[in-house]
Amino acid sequence: TGSQGLQGETGATGPQGPQGLGMVWKGTWTDTATYLTHDVVAYQGSSYKSLQDDLTNIVPGSNAAKWAMVAQKGDTGPQGPEGPAPSSMPASSITGTLPIVNGGTGATSATAAFNALAPVQTSNSGKYLTTDGTNTSWSTVAAGGPWTTTANNISNNNSGNVGIGTTTPNHELEVNGTFAARVAINAQTSSYILDATDNNKFITMDSSGAMTLTLPLNSSVTIPVGFQCTIAQKNTGTVTISSSATMITTATTKVFKAKGSAVTLVKTGTDEWMLFGDMN
Repeated sequence: TGSQGLQGETGATGPQGPQGLGMVWKGTWTDTATYLTHDVVAYQGSSYKSLQDDLTNIVPGSNAAKWAMVAQKGDTGPQGPEGPAPSSMPASSITGTLPIVNGGTGATSATAAFNALAPVQTSNSGKYLTTDGTNTSWSTVAAGGPWTTTANNISNNNSGNVGIGTTTPNHELEVNGTFAARVAINAQTSSYILDATDNNKFITMDSSGAMTLTLPLNSSVTIPVGFQCTIAQKNTGTVTISSSATMITTATTKVFKAKGSAVTLVKTGTDEWMLFGDMN
């Protein structure tokens, strides 16, 4: 093979090629936007280019026919060196408000901060936090306080009177103001023996046949003196009041006169009742 000949002259410049297609940056990808061909989005640290028009709700990277990766997210770099310790400064150099999270305890929650700031809680279960105006401490609710709870009931242990709206009550319960109360109704459809729970109730006797309301002796049903209630005949069946106890009344048969008749009962002694109302 002979030696290479001399290089020829540079040829003429060729015609300019067609303009390339650019990319349009659309920011972070969302599932509600519609993307066109060559739109570029960011998704989870990488960037992707749309390969078609009207591209909606297709996650970049999930379909190679829809999205092409432009730049992939890089690996996490190594941890940098620890910075220098913070320098101190005098409090006089601080201006404005300096927030101290959770009381400056270093706790990560308000509850943990309170536990750190409160007096020692060990062996203080059931006590309440109180203050003397200077210091806080745990205190115990005094036994035998003015109120006692039994199941769903609450009662007052005071030997004196209870006042609502007054500091000088003259009765066991005195209300200086307005209050609302409803009469409890005990509806009966047959003969009935009075019970201690019927105090201040309105008892209806509702039957077309005769019925008897019995006032029990204190030895069988303990009903306190001062108990009172009202009995009403609600239907056509006659109502008769019967008892082995003493019944003080102007009536002779103690039979209600008619439908709609009502009689009030008041216990005035251990086995003594007063009856007054619409009966024969």
